[in-house]
Amino acid sequence: MRDFMEALSKQHSINGRFDLLPLETIDEVVRRSRVPNSPGLYVIFDGLGCQTNVIYIGRAGTIRQDGTWLSQGLSARLCRKQSGKYRKHYFREVIEQRKVPGLSFAWFALQGDLGILPCLVEAQALQRYFEAHKCLPPLNKSC
Repeated sequence: MRDFMEALSKQHSINGRFDLLPLETIDEVVRRSRVPNSPGLYVIFDGLGCQTNVIYIGRAGTIRQDGTWLSQGLSARLCRKQSGKYRKHYFREVIEQRKVPGLSFAWFALQGDLGILPCLVEAQALQRYFEAHKCLPPLNKSC
C-alpha cells in the first residue's frame, strides 16, 4: 500500500496529510490544512503520523454521464456524513472506540483534466489492500 501511495504522490502533485486529534473537528482541520474541494482519494490511518494501519479508503468526486462533475470534492466529502452521522461526530467516535490518540489522513487531488476517475483510483487502492490482507479496511463496509 505504501508504494501505491508514493506513486500517487508523484503522479498527483496536489496532495497532503493531516492528523485529527480527539478534541478537534474534521471541519476545522480540513480548512486549516487547505484540502481542496476537487475530485480525489483519501486514506485514513489509525493513530497520529501513521501510514501503516489503514482503516478506511475513500474517494471524493462523482462524474455524470455527460462528463461534468458533481460538486462534492475532497474537502466537502471529508466533512459530510458517514454511517448516517456527520463526520465531526463519527471520527470522534472512531477515535474513542479504537482507543487511539487520533487519526491520520492522506489525500490526493485528482485533476479532472488528467482523465482519471476517482472511482478507479479508489478501486485500485482497495484492491491493493485486499491483496495484502484478504479483506477490506475495517471501516469500509463494502466495495
